[in-house]
Amino acid sequence: MRAVCDYTDFFVLATGKNPRQTHAIHEEVLGRLKVEERLLPRSTSGLPEATWIVDDYLDVVLHVFTPETREHYRLEDLWNDVPKLEAAATQGFEPPRLHRRDAQKILMIVRWFGQSAFLLTGSKRVLIDPFGALGERLAERGITFRHPPVEGVSADLVLVTHEHSDHNAVDGAEGSPVVIRSTAGTLDSPIGEIVAIASEHDDRAGTQRGPNTIFCFTLDGLRYCHLGDFGQAALRAEQRDAIGDVELLFVPIGGGPTIGGTEAAAVVRELGPRIVVPMHYRNEGADFLEPPDAFLEALGAAVERIDSSEVDLDEVSAEAGAQVVLLLSPPLA
Repeated sequence: MRAVCDYTDFFVLATGKNPRQTHAIHEEVLGRLKVEERLLPRSTSGLPEATWIVDDYLDVVLHVFTPETREHYRLEDLWNDVPKLEAAATQGFEPPRLHRRDAQKILMIVRWFGQSAFLLTGSKRVLIDPFGALGERLAERGITFRHPPVEGVSADLVLVTHEHSDHNAVDGAEGSPVVIRSTAGTLDSPIGEIVAIASEHDDRAGTQRGPNTIFCFTLDGLRYCHLGDFGQAALRAEQRDAIGDVELLFVPIGGGPTIGGTEAAAVVRELGPRIVVPMHYRNEGADFLEPPDAFLEALGAAVERIDSSEVDLDEVSAEAGAQVVLLLSPPLA
């Protein structure tokens, strides 16, 4: 495919007799690649109906159809100018190798959708604070919002830090995920224990913008903390104790409805994470917040600017023991 498109090397087309079989094919490939190649798809779509399931493994995109859907869309004809290889039931067929990685590591990708929305892809997929189509509605208020809606994202778990429309569009998640929203407590989930810590969206005890949840959890051995739209002037002692150790921190830095750069830098210094991922700040996709400059200057840590909206944490180049800020590129509609 690389000769005619710029996003993958191979299309793999498969057919199941019915939606139950297409789903079974998807699950078999997912399980085998997770165990044998330490790979998970960057995205999965089509699971609810299961007439056309698409698993995007970057180098390879798998399409699993029912017979009627495959006949209707006829991808083979649409891409009839690329070489074809019939692989069904082929003895000794050796499929192309995918990403060559340390076999002892599981792929761990952080994908930013804009605002406070992220997808963590490891042995499980965790979606945080998804939003829908907001551009037109915000444009009526004179606000530029060019981040595309979070839609068709396969997830095992969805976390919602608070019930504002740019953080709680859980319908954009596919795959019947468990949803934990706007709460506090120590909770069970598909990835294990979730610590949900009560906080406020403003510095007036929540009386202006309401409550906000800080989520802490471990995925594939890495301890995460997502501060949501944290608006308090500082962490309270009991919140700091509940958060505990943090290795990767998602922190709002853009001011306005959340803490600004100086306050965010103070929170980072207090929590001491190895990796810092700023969020909720002015960029090409959103113009109503402050840019990251004040935060970066106040913190003074090393900055790794990523020319993509996602990053493989295995490839982060921080020196041992050093703190690094990952500044992801905003996705634009």
